[in-house]
This record gives sequence, C-alpha cells and structure tokens, in this order.
Amino acid sequence: MPLKMQKIQITVNLNEEEIKKAKQPVQKLILKSMLELGKDKKIFTYGELVKFMIDNKDNTEYYNGSGIKSINNIWKYWGYSQSKAHKSTINNFSTYYILVKN
Repeated sequence: MPLKMQKIQITVNLNEEEIKKAKQPVQKLILKSMLELGKDKKIFTYGELVKFMIDNKDNTEYYNGSGIKSINNIWKYWGYSQSKAHKSTINNFSTYYILVKN
C-alpha cells in the first residue's frame, strides 16, 4: 500500500469500460476516484485519493453500495484491491496506475 504522499499517475488502461467490469461498489469507488483525479491533475497522491473517496462516499456517482461502515477502512481499499483473498480484488489493478518516483 502506498504512503500518504506517494504520487500516483493513472495509465491508459483505466477507463470507463474497465470500471464497468468491476462488480463490487468498493471497486468502483476506488477506480472512479482514480480516474477523476487522474483527469484533472494527471498526478495525485495516495492521500488525495483517500480524501476524495471519503468526500464522495455518499455520492451515488462514485459509490452505490449499502454504506461504508468505517471511514478508516477506506485507507485499506488499495490493499483490498490487490489481495487475492479479498472479495474486492480488482483484476489487473496494478496496470491502472504508475507509482511516480519523487
């Protein structure tokens, strides 16, 4: 999982079609958030991504699930996205971003 100040840039692999393939609302939240931040700034930090997800957790454009029970869990979504053991695993997640060296 990246550190709060880790810079992230999305790749061309992350697009609306890929987001439509996501099955879990949490998957869509992180992918839509990354796509939105990537459009405006191209490069954003992990902390900015988490803040954006927290700010938009009640916005049905980004999250349409049964409710996020813990804000603290949002910090863990990146890890869940890559975990083979978690139901929120996103196939090919690592192809959607580049961790930018400072």
